[in-house]
Amino acid sequence: MSLNEESNISYSKQLEINPSLYDMENWESLEMLTRIEVSNKEFIQRKNIVNNVLEGSTLTATAKKYNVSISKVHYLMDRTLGSKSVNDAPALAKGLLPNVFINKNLRTKKLSKHDDEIGARGSFEYILFTVDGLFDYLDELLINHIKRVAHSEILTPKSFQKCFLKFLKLRNWSEFKYPFNTDSKAYESCRKYFHNRIKELKMPKPKLNRIINSPLVPVKAYQEVQLDAQMLDVKASLSFTFRGREIQTSVSRITLYLARDKATGCILSYHLSYTKHPNRYDVIKLLSNIHTKWCIPSAPCGPNRPNH
Repeated sequence: MSLNEESNISYSKQLEINPSLYDMENWESLEMLTRIEVSNKEFIQRKNIVNNVLEGSTLTATAKKYNVSISKVHYLMDRTLGSKSVNDAPALAKGLLPNVFINKNLRTKKLSKHDDEIGARGSFEYILFTVDGLFDYLDELLINHIKRVAHSEILTPKSFQKCFLKFLKLRNWSEFKYPFNTDSKAYESCRKYFHNRIKELKMPKPKLNRIINSPLVPVKAYQEVQLDAQMLDVKASLSFTFRGREIQTSVSRITLYLARDKATGCILSYHLSYTKHPNRYDVIKLLSNIHTKWCIPSAPCGPNRPNH
């Protein structure tokens, strides 16, 4: 049998396949559940037992330390880290929660009818996932109940059961098949699902990891041009004409803007500004200078020739 076909993966086999699970900090939702269940002594004890084994303690030593049976320790390890196959994810942190079903098997036998002695095990889950629209319908009821949506029904296990049965009747479900052929009409299954599903829906969803694709490194000239600015402290004077009058003023700080080719490192253009922050005219001037012939500053040409 190949590894992909292997079933009932034990906790030890799971750790061989995924060594990162030795560190409980890598367990999804564990930190969030710890905050929610901080007053749940059984949850905290289960977490400590599993963590103790993962840190290298034997099942026997762990059982003695926490005054539980060895089978209980083994059960918790398989409950949290075991899975049906390598393609199924282990329960991890969810397995630490008491009264939550893990790795449930869907019913394979036909549903019981009027006087059958087949039994009802797994029948509720079978109906839940095979009757078209039932799962979504019940989830919508529970979400509205949790969010206290206006005009939505405040549910109880009993009223939740009634909604479940009503949906089946609307689908023309036979009155001689489960759950109508039982005295309780699947009340206990509805009650357990009601409480467990509410806990699941209240759990915050893990944040999705944002994948940022790294841009390609430019290898050709003009493939990417970077703009940079640097403020310089200087001692200089500035002369300009305003309404026919020549005005001189001192300048203590200027800003140098550079356009640099990323692939070659060549400075394509520069521009001096006497303002602290650039405006659109500074940027336009800097970019237009890239395509303007440049010569040494003393020559009477070029866009960056200083005015005297």
